[in-house]
Amino acid sequence: MSVPTLRPNVAFGVAAASFVFNFACQLYGMSSTPSMKDVADEYHALGSPYAPLIVVYFLWQAGIQLNWLFRIYKRHVSGEGTRTGPSLSSQVGGVEGEFGEDPPDEAIKYAPVFALGNFAIGLWMLAWNSKHLVVSLLFVLINSGAQLFYVFGPLGQMTSDAMQTHLVAKMFAAIGILDIVDNASSAFFPYKMTGFHPGLITYVLALFLTLVLAAVSDAMFGVLLTYCYVALTLGQLGEGMWALVLVGCTAIIAASATYRVQAEWRSYRVLLGWEGGSVV
Repeated sequence: MSVPTLRPNVAFGVAAASFVFNFACQLYGMSSTPSMKDVADEYHALGSPYAPLIVVYFLWQAGIQLNWLFRIYKRHVSGEGTRTGPSLSSQVGGVEGEFGEDPPDEAIKYAPVFALGNFAIGLWMLAWNSKHLVVSLLFVLINSGAQLFYVFGPLGQMTSDAMQTHLVAKMFAAIGILDIVDNASSAFFPYKMTGFHPGLITYVLALFLTLVLAAVSDAMFGVLLTYCYVALTLGQLGEGMWALVLVGCTAIIAASATYRVQAEWRSYRVLLGWEGGSVV
C-alpha cells in the first residue's frame, strides 16, 4: 500500500488547511461548554491521562508542525530547494546509515498522511465534545492507524533534512497510541458509569504492549512514548495496582528509550551538525 504523492504546492495547501482546521477545533474543544476536559472527567477511565500534560504536548506539537509547514513552503513552494546531509536509517528499531542524499520530497510524501491525521483529530474533537465517544473513536483509529502505518512503513531515511518530518510523524503516532487507549476505555469502560476497574488481564495486556513498543521504538519514538506513559500514569494515580502497573510500564519504556538515546546519540549529533564525521 502506497501513499499518494501530491504536487508540492498542493501538498502544502492541503497540509496547511488541515493544520488550521485541527487547531481551530482544538481551541473550540478547550473553550466550549462542555469542554474537552469536562467530557474527559465525566468519562474518566483506565486509559485517561493527566490533562495538563496533554495540553503541553498539543502546544509543543502544534509549534513543531507549524515550523514544519514553514519549511515545506520555504523549500518546495518558494523554490529555495533542499540540501543534502548525513542519513540515519528509518528503521524504527535501530541506527545504521551513511552519508547520503536526502530524498527532496520526504515532507511532501508525508503531507497526505499529515493532512488526514489533522482532519481526523479535528473531527474527533467535535465528536468528543458532543459525547459521541464511539464516533470519536473511529476518527482516532483513522489518525492513529495512518500515522503508525507511515512511521513503520513508508517513512524514509532520517537525514538532517528529514529529521523534522520524522519528529512530526512520530509525535502523531506516539500520542495516537494513547488516544486509542484513552478513547476506547472512556467509550466502553468509564469508571463512574460502569464500575469497571482493571484486573489481571488488563495488567498482562498493558505489559505485553509495553514490551512490544519498547522493542520496536528508536530513540525519538521512545522518548515521545515515555512522555505519553508518564501522562497516563499521572492520570491514574489513586487507582491502586493499576497505577503501580503503569509505573512499571513507564519504567520499561523509559529504560528502553534511555538505551536507544545512548546508542544513537552520536548519530543524532552528526545529523544535527554538532559533530563531523559519518553516521555509524
